[in-house]
Amino acid sequence: TVVMCPTTDFKTCVSSWSQAKMVFIDDNSNGTKEDSETLVLATDALGANSKILGVSGSLVFADDGSITPSASIVVCPQDGAVENASALYISGYGRISVAVDSNNDGIKENHSGTNIACS
Repeated sequence: TVVMCPTTDFKTCVSSWSQAKMVFIDDNSNGTKEDSETLVLATDALGANSKILGVSGSLVFADDGSITPSASIVVCPQDGAVENASALYISGYGRISVAVDSNNDGIKENHSGTNIACS
């Protein structure tokens, strides 16, 4: 399996997506990155001017790319200005889509056509 999660030490996963993130191949499926397991990607913690909504804890992808449950990751400015927000959606099949402003009202919509929210 492949795990994508927030982390404070690049070994264990935590729940807050404002922390740094890592993606690793979890050979033993224990949800913790062992020294022998491959770190695929790592990022810095989220800046103080932004917040992430809609997801908590680890995202675990199966060998076929699927994920249970599906996930929404909404990135908002700390002031809640939804016109500056964006989002990623990961379906149960592992397909990733990005929120777009399809109705040109200045706010991006989720996969069902509803404006994304920062609250």
